[in-house]
Amino acid sequence: MMVRADGRRTALPVDFRGPPAQILAEMTARTTHPVLRARLADICWVVDRNAQLAAVAAEAYADIVAKVDAGELRFRGEDNRGVLTFDARDLLRRALLIGRAIGPDKPGPTAARGLVMVLRMRAFQQGLMVPSLWFGHLALDFGIGDATEIGEQVEDMISRLPNGSDPHTIVNLWRMAARAYRVAKRAEGQHRSQSAAGEQLVAIAASQPMALLASQTLAEAIAELHGVPGQKDRRKELRHRLVDVQAGIADEMSGFAIPTDFEELARQVDQQMQHPTLRDKLFAFAALARSPDPAALVQEARDVIRKHPLSSLFGSSHHDREGKVVHRSEGAGFGDGDDGSAIERQLAQMLDRNRRCPAERSGADQFRGYCSPPKAGRWPSLRRLVH
Repeated sequence: MMVRADGRRTALPVDFRGPPAQILAEMTARTTHPVLRARLADICWVVDRNAQLAAVAAEAYADIVAKVDAGELRFRGEDNRGVLTFDARDLLRRALLIGRAIGPDKPGPTAARGLVMVLRMRAFQQGLMVPSLWFGHLALDFGIGDATEIGEQVEDMISRLPNGSDPHTIVNLWRMAARAYRVAKRAEGQHRSQSAAGEQLVAIAASQPMALLASQTLAEAIAELHGVPGQKDRRKELRHRLVDVQAGIADEMSGFAIPTDFEELARQVDQQMQHPTLRDKLFAFAALARSPDPAALVQEARDVIRKHPLSSLFGSSHHDREGKVVHRSEGAGFGDGDDGSAIERQLAQMLDRNRRCPAERSGADQFRGYCSPPKAGRWPSLRRLVH
């Protein structure tokens, strides 16, 4: 939901209660396309808690995934990945969540459970790590299939992975195996998977070029080995290694300097300020900063709002040092109304940045340099100028 500064907002499911929900239910009965049918029925389920339409929604979600698997439908933006995508996982999860409320024995949730089983097996057989994580965790969340089998499938797939596979995904696979064995109450398999995940994290930390990242990964490895029998000495060793690695963080967080040559810029400024009298220098210094054109400022503010709409889309409140609201400015909206308040806020931000610009401070330093006590023998000319 999005709320605008003037109080308007986008639609919520509760806005369709009453006659609109009845119309959507009638549309659901006449719709044959599974995508539209699932959307309409799910809205009716959320609004009126209609169990009959909830079953229709769950069945439609499962039908979408089945049609994608058969090649009759295709997810937007997915060309060759087929049905092993996170879109299919989310649709099946929604169908299973509905099944928890209306009963898992209904046709829709039953079909979704069967699809989860099939897609999980396919992902493991093809050696696809990320889809295996998606559908493996989905199966564990809803108790689909044998948890011990999932843990064994993870171990078998990791043993077949080629060299150079993503180590972080391997860690997540080991963690899923530990979860599966824990659900199955197989302590030996759980501890074996936790140890493998911890050692994989140690290997990742050893390959990290930065001490900060390496120390974070080592801390995760120590936490992963917590509670594993026979790993006390290994955890102690990793803690000592963590202390040694953390000693290098100070070097990475120390200050650094980027030298920049301003000699040419200083020479140009010096040439511009070469005037015979102090009065001429004051006039030259005053000409360094000019008041901008109001029309140009307003146009620049409009351009900034148009280029970065999110920064001015919503209204804001301005507080003093004590936290009290001293002013409220409206949002710029979508260009369909008066944006005067948002433009004023943008102008204030732009002028504040200009006042804080380091170039003006450097100009002031330059002016103080020219007004410093002159060399011996030049004071008489200054006295004549003052008098």
